[in-house]
Amino acid sequence: MEQSLSEKNRKKPLSKGKIATISLAFIVVMAAVAVYYHHSNMYQATDDAQIDGSIIPVRTKISGYVARVCFKDNDRVKKGDTLVVFETTDLAAQAAQARARFEQARAGIDISKNSTVSADLVVSAADFSAGAAQENIASANARLAQSQSDFDRIEKLYKNGAVTAQAYDAARAALSMAQAQLGGSRKQYQALQAQKKSAGSRMIVERVQGSVAKSRMEESQAALDVAEYLLSNSVIVAACDGIVSKKNVEPGQLVLAGNAVASLIDINNIYVTANFKETQLNDISHGNSVAVSVDAYKDVKIRGTVQSVAGASGAKFALLPPDNASGNFVKVTQRVSVRIAIESMVNPRNKPILPGLNVLVSVKVK
Repeated sequence: MEQSLSEKNRKKPLSKGKIATISLAFIVVMAAVAVYYHHSNMYQATDDAQIDGSIIPVRTKISGYVARVCFKDNDRVKKGDTLVVFETTDLAAQAAQARARFEQARAGIDISKNSTVSADLVVSAADFSAGAAQENIASANARLAQSQSDFDRIEKLYKNGAVTAQAYDAARAALSMAQAQLGGSRKQYQALQAQKKSAGSRMIVERVQGSVAKSRMEESQAALDVAEYLLSNSVIVAACDGIVSKKNVEPGQLVLAGNAVASLIDINNIYVTANFKETQLNDISHGNSVAVSVDAYKDVKIRGTVQSVAGASGAKFALLPPDNASGNFVKVTQRVSVRIAIESMVNPRNKPILPGLNVLVSVKVK
């Protein structure tokens, strides 16, 4: 009896099938561990990542009433498509008024130029006349000297009775005439000098007026440029291909300059922003190959490369950055943003890849 119990309690040896199963399971586990270890050494992955892109505020550069809105929320648009049209009656009138003022100022410039040229001619003529008058003075001086010499000689002869009284009177009259001519020439020269000075002053005034007219024309040109600029910006167009969303405008609405009327998502300039732990950054560098899968679409596969690494951790860009200098310090693993450029994409169903979609990123580091 005891012998039979002992034989029952004795362990039965494992069958060959069980041994094979256990061995296979062990191999599978070890292979999985090896694959995981190899993958962890070859890749750095994170699921804290999103599709990102440029979201452009569609702002108006002028203040005015909206005449037409040419899009609906979430419409796809092409670069240059008209989005919003403003009423232009006032702007067109302002531009026409500015142009009229500019033309008037330009005509004033022409008049001022002609007046300046005339003043220059008057100055030149006065200068020429003054030179001629100066020559007349020299000639009158010579005649006076000759008349004085003749009179002195005839006066001596007259006292000696060698000439008649008629000759003496003629010589004295000639001397008086020469003196009068010299005085007239001097007065004429003085008058021409005064005229020359007046013409010079007039020329200075004309030049100053020309400068003022030029300033007025430049001012009117600037006003015309502003008016035409405002008129040209009475139509808002799409800056790029994309999707226009967050519509915030209706026809008849008064919109002030600088206000956003919508947001334009540039769908042709998307990229991936992945937030890696600081402990993962050691092997990540510019140009690393990246595999990206999109949570929303399992059949979409994206290939890319590391383009850049942020200059600071995400916490430093927060509205209220943490201050570790006060209170108790708890060490928290920081995350750093890495920008990934999209090189190629497999999208068999042509699904929209929009900014904000969650993705899984795996960076090949070795």
